[in-house]
Amino acid sequence: MPFKLTMGASPESYLRDASLIPSHGGRYKVITNSSIIDLVKQELAAANLVVDKSLYSSNGNVSIGNHYISYGTTENIGMVFTWVNSYDKSTRFHCSIGLHFKDTDGIMITSDMAFFMRKHTGTADVEMVDAVKDQISRADYLYNELLNRKSQLETQIISKDEMGDIIGRAFVNDHLKPDQLTSVKWRYEKAGNDDITLWNAYLILAASIQHSHPKSYTRSHIGCFDVVYEKYLTRYALSLTPNQISEQVALSITPEVADNQMSIFDVIDEQDSEIQVDMTNDLLIPGFDYDVDKQEVFDFEEEVVPFDTTPVPDAFYEDQVTEEKVENNLPESDELFNFDGVDQLDLPEL
Repeated sequence: MPFKLTMGASPESYLRDASLIPSHGGRYKVITNSSIIDLVKQELAAANLVVDKSLYSSNGNVSIGNHYISYGTTENIGMVFTWVNSYDKSTRFHCSIGLHFKDTDGIMITSDMAFFMRKHTGTADVEMVDAVKDQISRADYLYNELLNRKSQLETQIISKDEMGDIIGRAFVNDHLKPDQLTSVKWRYEKAGNDDITLWNAYLILAASIQHSHPKSYTRSHIGCFDVVYEKYLTRYALSLTPNQISEQVALSITPEVADNQMSIFDVIDEQDSEIQVDMTNDLLIPGFDYDVDKQEVFDFEEEVVPFDTTPVPDAFYEDQVTEEKVENNLPESDELFNFDGVDQLDLPEL
């Protein structure tokens, strides 16, 4: 049965249940939900960041936590620290810090500033701690930079056709699910005006994907924002003269990214096991009855995960090949071997 992710549907005590902690053995490194929750609360308090509320949702295997923070002086905009963790190898641990829109409960996070993803192996538990501390320590910079991008998006008006282009790109790149398309269309038509700002376009997308499954929750928000922001960068570049373009290139500054942070597009392969989970939700399914007070746990083990079309750099695949060779006790080198004394044949020239 499809599910609807509702932040707050699972109590904190459920995520802390020790009986849920796996014992896979081998190279698997457990990162417990309790350790994440305790660390995030500790670091937010140490940074004097006031947490309005912490909401969680979990099915026992995959869990997500959102910690909503009062920050800044902009009305209806605060911050959120979000994290996702799994006990069934179906997704890597990942976390990010971004903006929270209090009126719509949407969030805004990006791929090129504060995003960390790590497979549950090796020193994953140690790196998780470093990533959380680093992101929270940079909250002020990230808040101001994200507000700056919001201001940039507010300067650009797009047509209905351009909105369609944004929606289509978000869908074909799997940032939007089929039923979420219906939600986006409904919200766009409800706006009552074909021409809207790029910022309003993102708000429509963010509101439509806030019930995404934990496995795709963070990536959907990042992917949708990147599609919208790329539209802004394209429009801005077209408005510049050749001299202005040269000046922009000379003055361009790489966004602040810590050494242990990575772009979501640096490592996205989530096929860590053959476990298949339902990536749909019933956001707009007629007759769906969900009672948050029951604190139900969603069930998503029905449908095959859609193939992740996010591009991955060649270096990532090279690392995967090396990892597979190590797991199968094969030599990491690609040099050819001469078996049974049989030499390689030289092919005749044609």
